[in-house]
Amino acid sequence: MYNITFTLGDPSGDGHASTSEYHMVSNYHAKEIDEAYKEACKIIGFDYVEEVGMEYLEPYINEEHFNILVEKNIIDRKDFECSSGELDLYLDEEWYLDIFIKICKLVIPDLTLIYRDLEEENLYCLDGAAYGIAYHGE
Repeated sequence: MYNITFTLGDPSGDGHASTSEYHMVSNYHAKEIDEAYKEACKIIGFDYVEEVGMEYLEPYINEEHFNILVEKNIIDRKDFECSSGELDLYLDEEWYLDIFIKICKLVIPDLTLIYRDLEEENLYCLDGAAYGIAYHGE
């Protein structure tokens, strides 16, 4: 098993600076997942990470990409249908990651990527400390 981490959002802080940090365990090395993802992008015909959810305040998948993902059996159309029959193409982080994993599974079907509990406790006396020291010119 491999420990994997990544940050969704704006880790550079040059925009809205909102982020979500993930710590996960996988049966594949991060490099293997990266390679599988690149191969899977060729199968689906677009780069999911580069094209979905990259614009500020646009947490949606466009209909073209949605239809490709349905066609490739990565997502089920029913999961995005409202009671009125219209599509709700909003993606939260859970959906976003679930779709990413399913895209990777096109190349490595037995991929597991599960949340890892870091079992950390907060050292409150250092929260917010070294304000001037930790400034790196951003």
